[in-house]
Amino acid sequence: ILWTAGQRPDNFYLAGARLETATAEGFQKNDMPAEFFRTKTGFSDRLKIYPVGIHSRNLFYPFSLSAVHPDNVSRMGPNLYWNAEIPPVYDLWVSRQPDRDPGHNLTVPSELQDVAAIGARLAPKDSPTARAETLAAYLKQNCSYSLADLEVPGDRTSLSWFVFDGRRGSCEHYAAALAVMLRGAGVPARVVTGFLVSEFNPAGGYFIVRSSDAHAWVEYYDGYWHTIDATPQATASPQSRSNLLDTWRFRWQRWVIEYSLQDQINLATRISLQAPQVPGMTLKIVPIAFPLAALLYTAFFIRRRRRTANYLRVIRAFRKKGLLLDSRAGHGAHLQTIRNSWPAMAPHFERYLKAYLAGRFGGRNIDLDGLTDELLQKIKNSSTTP
Repeated sequence: ILWTAGQRPDNFYLAGARLETATAEGFQKNDMPAEFFRTKTGFSDRLKIYPVGIHSRNLFYPFSLSAVHPDNVSRMGPNLYWNAEIPPVYDLWVSRQPDRDPGHNLTVPSELQDVAAIGARLAPKDSPTARAETLAAYLKQNCSYSLADLEVPGDRTSLSWFVFDGRRGSCEHYAAALAVMLRGAGVPARVVTGFLVSEFNPAGGYFIVRSSDAHAWVEYYDGYWHTIDATPQATASPQSRSNLLDTWRFRWQRWVIEYSLQDQINLATRISLQAPQVPGMTLKIVPIAFPLAALLYTAFFIRRRRRTANYLRVIRAFRKKGLLLDSRAGHGAHLQTIRNSWPAMAPHFERYLKAYLAGRFGGRNIDLDGLTDELLQKIKNSSTTP
């Protein structure tokens, strides 16, 4: 993410999806019929985003969105989606003023009324902000952060168990619990998923967003939407890392793969103004440099593309069995769909997904070809179908 105008922050929330429907197991999207996104007036910052490795069709953006280019975007409820393929690069104009989109959902399912009751009991009879801060502090003081699998009794919801018994969980547990408690206290709230971005590469002058930055937090409403985060680990300090290898990866993406006509015009203008003698030399170098750059890019990224192809093979295999996985959803949503629709296959897919993510985003040397073939056989030979 390049910050091209405005004061660059130390860290920020990059939102992808807003989840407004509360269920016994957490929050889900409540998308409405699609409508065109309408550009808003006024902005404080401008960004350029390269969504390399993101397969969700959600539009990712920080703060409040004023405009986007290309503008091939539709709004479905509180969420924005690309109408076609995700562009390789897009520009955002955003405002740091809170959003005023309407939202007054206070619904809590019967299975989570005990969690909502905590909010009603503990929140002060004060402003929505005071209630939100009180309840977030309660979760931070009484629960601990953990990514370990939770052993939830069969007669309990994972959210109730997290709040009352286990008292340990991930950011999703903290966000869902806080949103339910806020609704119990009379404050409209929803869960937001995306990334908490804090890593800046000064060598390249950009933020980098990793899969490990995936996060969930809460927005509450008092006439405007405000962000609040109950997860203890969300207070990590900004990171400034001069990663030269990653800088060169980004430069290949920026100047070779996504090299646009406007880029060429800008570069030619700079060369003609700064070094009149260079064009002749450039004409000799470019025919050699660009094919070489393309060759290096192909060698460098062919392994990543093979990993993506493996995941698509798995998605197609589920489709043949009658289980359709939403192309707009992320990996976690795919796992949840399989858990709900084909529980017997969920443990196999979860093990595969962990290996896939570790290989694709974590740089682990994993035999994804072999693991993919193994999972495809399990799907194909399964005697039961969803």
